[in-house]
Amino acid sequence: MFLPFKQHLLIGIVSLVFTIPLGALMLFFSAKIFKKELSYVKALVPALIVGLSGFMLGLIGPASGNQVVATVMGLVGFFVGITLYLTLPKLLLKYEWPDSLKVGAVWFGFMLVVSFIIGLIVVAISLAFLANTFV
Repeated sequence: MFLPFKQHLLIGIVSLVFTIPLGALMLFFSAKIFKKELSYVKALVPALIVGLSGFMLGLIGPASGNQVVATVMGLVGFFVGITLYLTLPKLLLKYEWPDSLKVGAVWFGFMLVVSFIIGLIVVAISLAFLANTFV
């Protein structure tokens, strides 16, 4: 069962507010691991693109109200995300392909962990509000 669309939109916006700056920070750290020059401000653009694309693809499923569409869009969003993580360092930061793939793979790994933690926090807050609703 889906949350009402307004709640899903609110959760998505809150997650996006945290994901973009943390995504830029993780890209910055990923570049530093491979000794690539990158400023935090320049890392914001790829993080913004990945964050907004995930947010927009993530709204299609709940807006449809169909579980199959939501599942398919979740898979599409996952593969679009992987593609963006691996190609944006090449396209926007002008890294060579081997460096782009390494930086992108580490960035993707960092963001899996960050997204999991953000998801846990958002679910915990949502459950706390839901528990108060029925008390």
